[in-house]
Amino acid sequence: MKLRQDLRDLEVDALVQLPVFLSYFNYDLACAVAESLAGMDTHVRAVYTFEPEENAVADVEKTSPATIDVGLLVHVKRINKETKKFVASLDEMLSTALREMYFHGVLHHESILNCRWVTDEDVKHGVGDAVLLRSLFTPPLQIWAQEG
Repeated sequence: MKLRQDLRDLEVDALVQLPVFLSYFNYDLACAVAESLAGMDTHVRAVYTFEPEENAVADVEKTSPATIDVGLLVHVKRINKETKKFVASLDEMLSTALREMYFHGVLHHESILNCRWVTDEDVKHGVGDAVLLRSLFTPPLQIWAQEG
């Protein structure tokens, strides 16, 4: 993530107190995780990011909690246990690394990746977490999609 000029001289503990920094950090982290998922599992069709706790009409900069919490909705042809294990391991490594980098003040949970899985059937029938894809007020943002 490339920081604005006025933020470049701030220390990490000051940066993590800024909701705008955390919003961009969460987004960039979500994109990196999406690329990793897509690279390891050919059944991944699309990856979306979402903030289930976010008030859709509120000013994000004023209301976002100062936290690192990456919500991912992963659309797959079929759920792969190995991919789920990969995400769990990645989540553990990321959480540990961020705590070691003094992000502990904004890590309010043991896990930072909130990964939800939906299959083609879920999307077709609009069940489970696939209903998020049809949300009018807070639809997830597609950050990666399979070509073709």
